[in-house]
Amino acid sequence: MEKVYKMALCAMYLTASFQAVATEVVTWDRKPIKLTLKPDLERIIYFPDNVRVGIPPHLQDKLRVMSAEGAVYLKASGEIKNERIQIQLIESGQIVLMDVVANAKASNIALEDMKVSMSAGSAAALANESEIIEPVTAIDITRYAAKQFYSPPRLRDSDNRIQRTSVAKVNLPDLMMGRSHGLFYMTPVASWQAEGSLYVTAIKVSNITYFKQHFLYSDINADYTHATFQHGYVTAKGQVGDTSMLYLVTNQPFEASLYTLPTMNKQKKG
Repeated sequence: MEKVYKMALCAMYLTASFQAVATEVVTWDRKPIKLTLKPDLERIIYFPDNVRVGIPPHLQDKLRVMSAEGAVYLKASGEIKNERIQIQLIESGQIVLMDVVANAKASNIALEDMKVSMSAGSAAALANESEIIEPVTAIDITRYAAKQFYSPPRLRDSDNRIQRTSVAKVNLPDLMMGRSHGLFYMTPVASWQAEGSLYVTAIKVSNITYFKQHFLYSDINADYTHATFQHGYVTAKGQVGDTSMLYLVTNQPFEASLYTLPTMNKQKKG
């Protein structure tokens, strides 16, 4: 009888130990993965690469999300019926979709860690897609630059075709001429280059007058192919909205595209 009791006790111990380390293994095959959570209990999902997580804005108060070294930590603060989140593998750029459900009556599987592996089919499809590299357009590189300043980190795209380049943070007193001359303080803050000879430079534009100023594209004094202001105008100096951004697309490095030399002290911000 004592032997049976010890065997039963051992079995219970092994079962408890197994449950403590149990991991649900799923394979991404381009069909959304169902993820079940129990409110107020954290669940960990492991991916084969570092990831970034995108969730709908209305879920931000209901679902706590953290990620580190390929592990995503999810914790629901209440019930979630069926919401889709997006996981992007940073190295490959591959997207994994997950349908999240949080329910207090969920089975014990909601307490297990989950490991997501990539199917051979999805990996092959990604490889085939990567063989066809679309050229970067002026619109692509402008949107990429704008997101770096005006989008939250989780929505910023990664694009292996576009690389950051150095740009001197100098004053540009003569970048806007004609009726726009002397109205703005302008300085480049970042620049990117696409494969080939396509550059975009983000230029910070601040109103130095006490009047609302509209932007006139015809007054831009540079050798550029495309230009986009983040806003149509800037408010008077000192008011909210008195600063914007100009994205200038050129076929050569930024400073080589200027018609006049930049200066470090000719233009002063008032």
